[in-house]
Amino acid sequence: MIIYPIIADTLDYDAKFAGVFIGATIHDVAQVVGAGFSISEDTDEVATVVKLIRVAMLAPVILVASVVIRRVSTTHQDAANRPPLVPGFVAAFAVLVALNSFGLFPNSWTVLAA
Repeated sequence: MIIYPIIADTLDYDAKFAGVFIGATIHDVAQVVGAGFSISEDTDEVATVVKLIRVAMLAPVILVASVVIRRVSTTHQDAANRPPLVPGFVAAFAVLVALNSFGLFPNSWTVLAA
């Protein structure tokens, strides 16, 4: 979080490129926000959007990877012994995101969960 803004400044990145660099390389969302703001508000906006896109793409990437691994697998396991196509925590996360997007949870629940 501290080194990446220094690297972006040393390499003379503009606000947009620095935002993409920070959002694509730092792991934690809060650290992305902190590192982006340490450069500028414009950099922070780009970095935050890039990071949130990365987070949103986790479930589809896991699904595609699971399908590819199952097809490429050389072992011929029967259906009962195969692992699930999508891990349970990913499916649960997707369901909870969808339900929350429709406003089905009371605000007190979402505040408590955060």
